[in-house]
Amino acid sequence: MKLATYNILKGGLQRVHWTKMIDDLGVDLLLVQESYPHDDHLPPLLCPDSRKKSVWEMVNQNGRGSAVFSNSGTLKPIPVPGFTGWVVGAEICGASWQYPPGDCIMAFSVHAPSRGESYSMQVNKLLDEIGSVAGGREIIIGGDFNLTVSHWSESERPVSKQDLAIQTRLSEEFVCSIVGKLRILISRCLRHSGGLEIALSLITATGCLFQNRGQIGLGHASCLQAMTGIDLATTTQLLLNFDKSRSSST
Repeated sequence: MKLATYNILKGGLQRVHWTKMIDDLGVDLLLVQESYPHDDHLPPLLCPDSRKKSVWEMVNQNGRGSAVFSNSGTLKPIPVPGFTGWVVGAEICGASWQYPPGDCIMAFSVHAPSRGESYSMQVNKLLDEIGSVAGGREIIIGGDFNLTVSHWSESERPVSKQDLAIQTRLSEEFVCSIVGKLRILISRCLRHSGGLEIALSLITATGCLFQNRGQIGLGHASCLQAMTGIDLATTTQLLLNFDKSRSSST
């Protein structure tokens, strides 16, 4: 699967950006910002299926906004309250790049506004809304967050604590959705003897660890529940039993 995010910048001088990404680079899922309507880039006469493969919303009346495009499947708009045009969501079903087949996934194209306050404050607010809308389902988030993420010593703008905090928040709150493709594998592990330890290793490898990294805690139970669909009480008990057995064996 090829995924790309692209801030076209004031709509771009020509309507070639989408086609270059889709046709020339073979992008499967495209998240764009500051774009004119998808019909401008993919005219219905030339691309008759473009409307069912795209979701676009305008920011205020400037004619530009964010969009989600998938080269296959069908898309249904998902409103994100308070961020019309800035954050565009879509439920994607039946795309060839999805696994397992038949599952639907949510994708969000983000362009963080300032609105008279820091970008980090706006990003935290939009993440609140995305989390509320997603309700624990698998999601893809990408776009222009207007944040500095590099630790490069020669960066023109140092990384702030607020920006780093958002990176931490993304990894802790949304990583379970990002690794959703492991759900079936982990579920199968849990059905076999010793599988829980493998499942925990997979979760650890994908970064779904919370503050107490050396211990089994509620964060692991929540992540395991999100991945497998097993209720939280059961996953919590499984983890407690695993922790006890591991402690008695050392």
